[in-house]
Amino acid sequence: MIAKYPRALALVLSSLLLVSFIPVSVLGDEGMFLPDTLSQLPLAKLKQRGLKIPITDIYNPAGPSIKDAVVRVGFGSGYGTGEFVSAEGLVLTNHHVAFDGLVAASDAAKDYGTMGYVAMNRSEELPLTG
Repeated sequence: MIAKYPRALALVLSSLLLVSFIPVSVLGDEGMFLPDTLSQLPLAKLKQRGLKIPITDIYNPAGPSIKDAVVRVGFGSGYGTGEFVSAEGLVLTNHHVAFDGLVAASDAAKDYGTMGYVAMNRSEELPLTG
């Protein structure tokens, strides 16, 4: 089949190809940053948006900081990260990291994988094996 407008089609395709090579400045200022690059962030803007702690409290390679509270949490086939949130060793992590442990603590009468589980106090906490 012969194109009806071969020159026009070639011109449009060439223009699209040329436009795709033009560098575009990205305006996003959110995302994940490597810890050792946090000091390069616009601190005044972060404080204006609500940052109340010094950057060195988040990451300080020469001393204690939040980086020291991050731990590897795992159960079964997967691992993820968590962080200590209490002096007693309470660890906060994402749902998918602890899901296998929650299912392992379930039985026929208590399907925690489907229904979830909330401990209202320390005596109600579920011990996870492994």
